[in-house]
Amino acid sequence: MKKILLFSILSGSSLAINAATDFDNAMLKAGIVDEQYQVVNDRELNEVLRGVTNKVAHMFPSKIDAYTTILSVNVSRFGIYANYQLDEVETKKDAEYVLYNFGLAQDYKNYLCSSEFANSETFKKLNAKFNVNFLNSESSVIYTLKIPMSSCR
Repeated sequence: MKKILLFSILSGSSLAINAATDFDNAMLKAGIVDEQYQVVNDRELNEVLRGVTNKVAHMFPSKIDAYTTILSVNVSRFGIYANYQLDEVETKKDAEYVLYNFGLAQDYKNYLCSSEFANSETFKKLNAKFNVNFLNSESSVIYTLKIPMSSCR
C-alpha cells in the first residue's frame, strides 16, 4: 500500500482547480484523511511524507540553471522545505536584490504553486507552507521565502 501511495504522490501533477488531487485521493483511499481532507491518521501521514522525502533525496544536490543549485527538499505535514544556493549571493541584501529585482521570488512562487502539493486539499487543511531557504557558500541560511499554500490559486 505504501508503494502505491508513494507512486501516486510522485507521479504527474494534477492541477484541477477546486478538486482533490491525486495525492488527496491516495490519502483518502488509504484512510489517512476523511472526506473533508482532515487528517485522521497522523502517524501514517507522517510515514508517507517521510517516504516521499527519502524517495527524492537521491536527486540532490542538483543544478537547476547556471547560477542555482537545489541542495535538499523535506516534505512534512507543515509544508515543503527546500534549500537552494544561488551562486555569488552571500548576504541577505544580495538575496533580496536578486529575488525581488529580477522577479525570481514570483517565479519561485509560480513554480511551487503549480505543484500537486500546492493544490492539495489535505495540505490546505493543514495550513502548510513552502519554505525556501537560500544558503550562501558557507551553507548559512541568508534568506527564507515563505509561501503559504493557501495563497496559491
